[in-house]
Amino acid sequence: MYPSKISEEEKILGYEICEITNPEQQGLFPSPTITVVIYPLGESDRIIKVNHPSLGIVYAHQRYGLYEFQDQENRTPDWKPVNTYWDPNEAIAKALMGFETMFPNRVPIFKKIPPSIT
Repeated sequence: MYPSKISEEEKILGYEICEITNPEQQGLFPSPTITVVIYPLGESDRIIKVNHPSLGIVYAHQRYGLYEFQDQENRTPDWKPVNTYWDPNEAIAKALMGFETMFPNRVPIFKKIPPSIT
């Protein structure tokens, strides 16, 4: 689901190979971390390369935090979807422009700082 191979174009754009906490945590012996291709957008935002089962390779802008309706005190934040793109350059450009989502009525995400994976 998360490719770890980085293309020359992705390298030129500033994507990097990183180790992150495994979001799937499935299987008999799930790995606590996985290696992925990421473009960091600050402490609580990232673009991650994803091999989507029906769309193929896409670039998902994600934000670490909680939705507005979630209990801010007793809920553990996690990576929420902001938007998805087929082009790695477009993903960066729109995220940096503040283009939040193609869905105008999406619930706001309150940013949190993700924990270190060390």
